[in-house]
Amino acid sequence: MKGRPKKAVGCCQRTLRTSREPTIGIILCREANRIVVEYAMSRAMSPVMVAQYKKMLIPKEVLQRTFEEYLALPQPSAKRS
Repeated sequence: MKGRPKKAVGCCQRTLRTSREPTIGIILCREANRIVVEYAMSRAMSPVMVAQYKKMLIPKEVLQRTFEEYLALPQPSAKRS
């Protein structure tokens, strides 16, 4: 899984972007008994730029807690016709 998010970010950067700002991907994944939160950034970003962006991003712990709260919400039941 490590290389795929960066590849997806690069693909979005090349095909979907209209601005010059770098693309940042957020991966939220529920595994068997834990929540995984990761950021993926374009390989084209310089280390200095990555460090600056990391200071502005929402901390992973906050995203993880929010995702856990979302998953704990009651799910709507599917309506049958």
